[in-house]
Amino acid sequence: MSYPAKYRADKAGLTYTSAWPVFGENDTSATALGVSYWAPMDWTEYAGPRDSRLTWTQTVYQRATLEADPIGDQNAWYKFLPGESRSAEDWFGPVIRTVPAEVPDGYPFRLRCTFCREGDTFVTGYYEMDADGRHFDTTAGDNVVYRMFRSDGSTIPVSALNPTRFTLPATAGTFRLEAVETQRGLGPVRVLGQRSTTDWTFRSAPQATSGRPAGYRCFSTSDESASCAFQPLVQLRYQFAGLDSLNRAAAGETFTFDVVAGAHRLTPGAAPATSLTLSSSTNGAAPGSRRR
Repeated sequence: MSYPAKYRADKAGLTYTSAWPVFGENDTSATALGVSYWAPMDWTEYAGPRDSRLTWTQTVYQRATLEADPIGDQNAWYKFLPGESRSAEDWFGPVIRTVPAEVPDGYPFRLRCTFCREGDTFVTGYYEMDADGRHFDTTAGDNVVYRMFRSDGSTIPVSALNPTRFTLPATAGTFRLEAVETQRGLGPVRVLGQRSTTDWTFRSAPQATSGRPAGYRCFSTSDESASCAFQPLVQLRYQFAGLDSLNRAAAGETFTFDVVAGAHRLTPGAAPATSLTLSSSTNGAAPGSRRR
């Protein structure tokens, strides 16, 4: 099968390396040679065979130069089924941020439940994702500083790292989570989304019924009987259709983009976001840039 693939870059002249290991039904490990190329790059990819017994994974590494160590990467897992067609692949679309993984139904790899409550433990970000929900990098939140507060303003201490975790009271309550994220690979590879500060205020309670989100595993264990649940933290996902491969909008033209606001779709009882106030600027908010 064939499909268009776009490998975006925040700056010209980068080097990317792609590797495609494939797993059979009984394989526990696989290796593949990497192919390096200049980025940004647009081309048509050909993949196969279409066989339900095979699981494919792709890893794309970002480098400043061919000789440099990888600074960032994104991963994806696939099943190529008989008769199936493929949608376009769009890698490293902005904004790359630490968010709860929200992969499509039927995704052939179980990611961990993060921004999630497991017993009395709140698990923060573990995955960094681009604008395509199929792509992720396991960072353990090492580029994010988290702080959590009770409703009275007192601090809840960090109970574990990699990723950051907090122990919540065994009763229901209102909490505030603060996150300050610095973009990985800033300078040599990445330019956009340099720093973001987010504050969430949300209710959390012990699970009323046992279970875990369909298609996911709890963070601390792969035990099928473990229980965990996504928490109602509103996430922002940006959809910048119309950017070129260097993630730029055309000058002198109207540019529109979409922002999707809401908790993870598998969050129990989460209410939809009903309003959003947004301001934006161009050219990195430099003097003379336009703000809206």
